[in-house]
Amino acid sequence: MSDPAVEPESNDEADPSAPKSLATTDPEWLTFEKDVKDLLASKDPNATVEHNVKRVGKSGRTRQIDTLVTGEVCGERVEIGVEAKRYKGKVGLGVVDAFVGKCLDTGVDKGVLYSHRGFDEGAVARAAIADHPKVVLRELPEATDADHLEDLLPPWSDFVEEFLGVEACTVGECYGEIWVRDDLGWSGGVCDSCGTAAGYCKDCGGWSSLLEDVQPCDNCDTGAFEVDRDHDTQEATDVRWVSMVAWDHADLMNSKRLT
Repeated sequence: MSDPAVEPESNDEADPSAPKSLATTDPEWLTFEKDVKDLLASKDPNATVEHNVKRVGKSGRTRQIDTLVTGEVCGERVEIGVEAKRYKGKVGLGVVDAFVGKCLDTGVDKGVLYSHRGFDEGAVARAAIADHPKVVLRELPEATDADHLEDLLPPWSDFVEEFLGVEACTVGECYGEIWVRDDLGWSGGVCDSCGTAAGYCKDCGGWSSLLEDVQPCDNCDTGAFEVDRDHDTQEATDVRWVSMVAWDHADLMNSKRLT
């Protein structure tokens, strides 16, 4: 039976003897991570559930996994990488892209991404095409009617048309790919391995690796990009193209995003 696009999760079955998060001393995002870890530990006492795991990936970079679940299925060792995001709003495509890349880099067999506020359409669609390893989205603690959510999403064929193609990441020895799209405010993509943002220029049709929050197009003098990043992880959550004709370069470089 296949996983729904977003699976509601309940902690009704949690073991009351499981360790509790230090909600009075930890920040909310860390409390959420620990709640997810405790929930997973309570569901399978035979599994090894570790919080805040560091592992060197195939890329040679040290990657951090919020929770790593290790168990056995038919005598074979299986690893599940889990991340928990407690944002004020829904988790977006950029975060899912980065998580897919982390799963590929660390070699886990499956990825599960928890969100306190749910996922936007781009995030759900991106997870749907992650097959090796499979990535599942789950919402906690507020239940989500997965069937109703799927009814609200556009047909998958419509979403595919929003992708402009796949570009190879040009950062160092990175082997990842960047799904370039122009929709829902996005004008670019994020490498599925190293997490580097890329911008698609609507003027020249070229694309640029975006290492700064505000950056001119690498291929022309008429386009530029703004990048929003997660405050804690610095992962790109949005890439926007802007016209240098409509917005003077000096104004762009001194925008509030650089203050």
